[in-house]
Amino acid sequence: MNIDHKTLTLALLAASSTFLPATLQAQTIDESSYRLADAASLWSTTANAAGLTLDFLVDRGVAMMEGSHESRDFHRVQEGNQDNSLRFFTERYQHLGRYLYGYGKFDFDMGRTKNRRWSDVRRTYNSDPFISGSEVSGSYDRQDISLTAAVGTTAFGPWRFGLRLDYQLGDLSRLRDPRSRSEMLDYRLTPSFTYSIGRSTLGLEGHYRRYKEKIPDITTVQTDPNMKYYTMTGMENANGVVGGYNGYMREYVNHEFGFRLSYAWQSPSWSSLTEAGIDRGSEGIYGTYKYQPGHYHVYRYAVANKTTWRTPRWLHVVQARLQYEEGYADEYRQQLTITTDSTTGYNTYKYVNQMTYNKRYRVRLLDATLGYRLNSASDHGINGYIGVDGILRSVHNEYHLPASSFVHHYVDWGLAAGHGFFANRFWVDAAFRLRQVFDNQLSLADATTPYAQQVWTADYDDYYTVNSWRAGLALTYQQPITVKGHTSMWFVRLDGDYLHAANSQHNSRASLAIGLRF
Repeated sequence: MNIDHKTLTLALLAASSTFLPATLQAQTIDESSYRLADAASLWSTTANAAGLTLDFLVDRGVAMMEGSHESRDFHRVQEGNQDNSLRFFTERYQHLGRYLYGYGKFDFDMGRTKNRRWSDVRRTYNSDPFISGSEVSGSYDRQDISLTAAVGTTAFGPWRFGLRLDYQLGDLSRLRDPRSRSEMLDYRLTPSFTYSIGRSTLGLEGHYRRYKEKIPDITTVQTDPNMKYYTMTGMENANGVVGGYNGYMREYVNHEFGFRLSYAWQSPSWSSLTEAGIDRGSEGIYGTYKYQPGHYHVYRYAVANKTTWRTPRWLHVVQARLQYEEGYADEYRQQLTITTDSTTGYNTYKYVNQMTYNKRYRVRLLDATLGYRLNSASDHGINGYIGVDGILRSVHNEYHLPASSFVHHYVDWGLAAGHGFFANRFWVDAAFRLRQVFDNQLSLADATTPYAQQVWTADYDDYYTVNSWRAGLALTYQQPITVKGHTSMWFVRLDGDYLHAANSQHNSRASLAIGLRF
């Protein structure tokens, strides 16, 4: 993917604007103080930029380069079994004059996934069912850019105002015949305001999001007379055509509107923020000559809370979130009509819709999370912590006429702890997670198709019905460096984790990061 140099320069400048708690104003921003600011902040965990100044933030930032490698035996077919990536990440909180605070983030991630098949798109699971792919496994290269720029005002009486822009670009390219290339553009604009009365604050944000993903064409280097390309419509239903990649084009365009209503109570020792919102998305799918296999609709309802309680030695943090998502796809039956102009002899191609299957495919998702973390903290930062959390996920996929269904439930329990040593120069973080699956069902109207056997049945037997545990360890060392009277903290982090599944499959991941807090 070609990236304009001016665009990249502007992105890096925007990413150099961000902030933290007032007690940290006079000290060097290090690992401990950065963790304290993240743990104590309420509004920076939302998309409401108007609330940034309610977190008593001061200037802070981080920039790092990270390389990672992951090998997977325990995975779904459409995910691939190995991933190598190189990432550059930076964010900054920054005062912008007397009346504005800003936040900026820039994230560039590039990598390669190996032995992936049956999906040439970015959103494979529990989403738009009209995807495509080949049963031949291959490697995929990706490049992703994520940019966030947010600005919030100080108080004008009881009012504060803010604006946030989230912008993403992505490229996913297959390196083996049939060679597809998926290009993605995703941006979201979120204006917001807050109104404060005493210690209480009401906030409102609304957003418009546009997501576009396009496969402009598919090429091949060699000619294989038996190679099929598949288009899916939901569950095991996939149509494979020999040479179907010739002239294939697919475009997904989603328009989403949503809002969030927030209420916060903030005091020096106890603070809480509750947020509730609704999103609605409408996605059109287009092919050659504006062919439309269907239309996808999605509704999302969410409520979340973060509560902090501060004592002289401890910072208690409780976070909870509940989200329900329902999506459905209308499937079209269309016929190509060709009209010839009698004067010029030119042909006009157009697809005419002959039949609509309303809500033929349906997705229902329920996600619930609850976590508690006890932090040993002073005015200068966090010295150590221990935390527990739980995640419940429920997935329902349904296809009608003929009827097929998939049900998947699991709970994921986590325990995490960390501590700083040698005046917090050296940090050790450890985590353990246990995933338990229950009440899973798979019913396919036709379990004999290649897509049913190689994807749905294989994933159900080897992934969805298998319990697993995961353990991780991260080691961080930081060193202050003073340049022209300004002290920054350089750090190096080594991170790794190991997953073991009940079917004796395992995953391993390792990463190395070098960065700077400033």
